[in-house]
Amino acid sequence: MPSYYGASDIQLMLDEFGVSVVFGSLTVKAIIETPDQTLWQGGQAGGVMGQVTMLVIKTGALPGLAANSLLTADGVSYKVIQVQKADDGALTHVFVTLP
Repeated sequence: MPSYYGASDIQLMLDEFGVSVVFGSLTVKAIIETPDQTLWQGGQAGGVMGQVTMLVIKTGALPGLAANSLLTADGVSYKVIQVQKADDGALTHVFVTLP
């Protein structure tokens, strides 16, 4: 597994601020965020902004996680929309919606 700057702090951060996420037989910690995002960009006509629900997990923590997977975060069931590595790849953003 690659080495990341500050990697020793990642699990501490997730343990301190995270919630339990269950995917299959695996349980990990993740941080739930709801950032504003541009959902549709319409050129000169503007666009549509909205909030999305995103889980921040340690990269590689949930093998097999992909779009359309089902998981539970903090007791709420979600369907995965997209899985995307963040910045240097140490963390992964999991965009979810209610099933």
